[in-house]
Amino acid sequence: MLVLSREEGQAIVIEDVVVEVLRIHADSAEVSLQKVSGGKRLVVTLPRGKMIDACYDSQLCFVESRNSRVRLGIEAPACTGVHRKEVWDALQ
Repeated sequence: MLVLSREEGQAIVIEDVVVEVLRIHADSAEVSLQKVSGGKRLVVTLPRGKMIDACYDSQLCFVESRNSRVRLGIEAPACTGVHRKEVWDALQ
């Protein structure tokens, strides 16, 4: 499992889906999922330890929160691109 730390307003990109951290709570995190190309935005609350299907064969979970940051766990096939949003933007 890949674990990335993000603050509110920061995002990661899994393939072509942007996962943005909206709110961080002690035992959950609210995130939005939206295709890079736009379209409908799905907002979900991730309770600690619960895996959700993020996109394709990839899953996302809330690992922990610490000092206004959330640690998100991503399980994805090795061929799936997973990047912090600022890195993904630089690669475009």
